[in-house]
Amino acid sequence: MFRQSRCSPGRRLNYIEAATGLFHLEIQVLAMLFRTHLGDEHDNCSLARWVIELNRDKNKLWNRQRNIVKDFRSCLDFWDIVVDGYLIATLASYVGFNSLTEFRKNLAEKSDVSIRLVDKIKAFAGDLAVFGRVNTIRKTNPVAQRDQTYENHFLFLQHALTLRNFTLAMRHGDPGRVRVSLSYFTVWFQASKQFNYAMECLHLTACLTKLWSDELVKFWMQNCLINPSGKKEGWMACDYLGEYVVREVKNMMPFNINEATGNTLRNKYSPQIMVFRDTRKKMQEETDALTFGFHSSTVKTHVDVERVVKRLMNEQFSKMQLNRPTGDDPERGDLHIAGIEELGKTKRIAEYIEKVQTQQGFLNVEWDEETEEIEVEPADSVFLVEDDDDDEGDQWL
Repeated sequence: MFRQSRCSPGRRLNYIEAATGLFHLEIQVLAMLFRTHLGDEHDNCSLARWVIELNRDKNKLWNRQRNIVKDFRSCLDFWDIVVDGYLIATLASYVGFNSLTEFRKNLAEKSDVSIRLVDKIKAFAGDLAVFGRVNTIRKTNPVAQRDQTYENHFLFLQHALTLRNFTLAMRHGDPGRVRVSLSYFTVWFQASKQFNYAMECLHLTACLTKLWSDELVKFWMQNCLINPSGKKEGWMACDYLGEYVVREVKNMMPFNINEATGNTLRNKYSPQIMVFRDTRKKMQEETDALTFGFHSSTVKTHVDVERVVKRLMNEQFSKMQLNRPTGDDPERGDLHIAGIEELGKTKRIAEYIEKVQTQQGFLNVEWDEETEEIEVEPADSVFLVEDDDDDEGDQWL
């Protein structure tokens, strides 16, 4: 469905391979959400303002000229920190606390708060599941009875937690949850400028629900994720592993490559990439060599998360407040409602039917969405986390 690699521009995946490009889908969804919530640094709550407040280098995260994610791993790490802050602040507000200190203290000392928290989590989840909630507020209430900052805050949580569900589903090896998230992304892409992903998500959704046989759908469910490490949460999209293999092959490619060295690289070395990885790991273990990687779980994020939570709670951004004195943010796009409205026009569906009926089908689609310049994490860091509790330091609540 999606481009296989930055190393092979122009190559298209075949009909069966099309179903496994979930990693590149994750990149494009993150880019779509960044465009939606980037905003301006003067807004009450926007990604642009959080970039400044968390002391991030925006030039390493986002390319404003081309409007794309520049470094996927750094961008996702920053995104997750902001999402954690929003989630904790909103839950605390649902329970009835006005500060993080008060919330943390009562949670540790009073069992009734924990019981109340469970009920509020269910209420919060119920509200989030209503994807037309903000649209209803915007359509039925006059401006004086609205809080645009809170509306943006709520939309951010709906978008962010859907993406997180998708990411965790891949990590846990749960293709059922992957399909659920995919159905939302299919709608969201329809009103975006990412036309190719809008069409390809529509295609995959149609294949999984109407076009493919039950046996082929089962095949997709069993093969869209892979676990090369054998760890409990070591599952990943097949094209993510492909990125690793391609990068390792590129690192072994000589600058003066010719036909003979090229054949050796393709036919002898490339099929043994994972064997080389296992050999390197075994040598590191036996020699007590220092293993170094850039995996996000080695970074303690609780300080930044606390900073997000405190600002949201101190300024009461996580609860609705009419006539907010700090000013209104510009409206963030409601991807779900906009996507449904676009589908309701039936133009995209008609275009899809026309493409399916053409002789060439989807095998020669001309792509205009560029992913070649997106930086993915260093080659071996996908596999460097040895313990499941490496990020224990972030369990700070």
